[in-house]
Amino acid sequence: ARKESGGGVVSRPLRMFAVTWNLAGKLPPASIGTIAPADDDVDIIAVGTQECLVNCGSVKSFVQAGKAKWERRVQAVLGPQFTPLDTCGLNAMHLAVYVRKSLLPLVSHVKVEKVATGFMGLVGNKGGIAIKFHV
Repeated sequence: ARKESGGGVVSRPLRMFAVTWNLAGKLPPASIGTIAPADDDVDIIAVGTQECLVNCGSVKSFVQAGKAKWERRVQAVLGPQFTPLDTCGLNAMHLAVYVRKSLLPLVSHVKVEKVATGFMGLVGNKGGIAIKFHV
């Protein structure tokens, strides 16, 4: 990351933590603290889930706002020093990227991509999701 500091440029390596979790169609446990990195020097955190169904908001429901609830749970584990950058989902897949608040002014060109490759290339039971950005 680079940023102006008193007329000079300060730079240091960025540290990223990525976790992926196959929920096998079940609700996540009450405690999800194990998804947080043990190291406090992390700048960017990506949390991906598969087979998360309604509990992550992949299936639309007027009764259960699962995606927002899941993202709030992850945010609570990560703490106030992180803020959500963006999220995306495709059927039972979900990806959320969080960045350290102090890094946010340096982030640009955020773009969400998703490609369904299921039945006839239209159904999202298979495919890929991504969030890309510049720092």
